[in-house]
Amino acid sequence: MIDNASSNSLPEWISKLSDEEKHELIAQIADSIQSPAPASEPQKASRIKSDKKGVPDAKPIPEHIQKYIRPRREKTDLQALMLEQGYTGTNWERFDKLVKELNIQEPIELLLSQLTR
Repeated sequence: MIDNASSNSLPEWISKLSDEEKHELIAQIADSIQSPAPASEPQKASRIKSDKKGVPDAKPIPEHIQKYIRPRREKTDLQALMLEQGYTGTNWERFDKLVKELNIQEPIELLLSQLTR
């Protein structure tokens, strides 16, 4: 039922599929990436239950992929993100030193106006 995409781009090809064909394609992809090893407890817990449209339960997510999946945050907290990503802010002393080393003679207004031309 699902054949290779012709000369169209992949997104165009996928957009032309019916919902049933899309579900079949997703199932084929999921089957192709499953490992033959039995499911571990975390994998069993990660199953996606079927929705009202009758989509079958998804197979467990392989362990080598699970380590990259993080739960979605309820609320985005800027301070927590800054700590998590190790953001230290701008070192203004270093920035000012670089500006002096560049020794720019033109006024900043002229330089900015040249960018917008």
